[in-house]
Amino acid sequence: MQPRIVVIGVVVLVVVAGLLFWWLGGDEPAPAPQVVVPDAGRIRTR
Repeated sequence: MQPRIVVIGVVVLVVVAGLLFWWLGGDEPAPAPQVVVPDAGRIRTR
């Protein structure tokens, strides 16, 4: 088992799960991206 394949598999599963929650959840998952974006902005600013 190669680590790269495992990492790629995990990333794909996370992305697919996120898309499913975005499609099915409606308004509930909306706050999550808003929390993630400022964190990315802080990391980029720092």
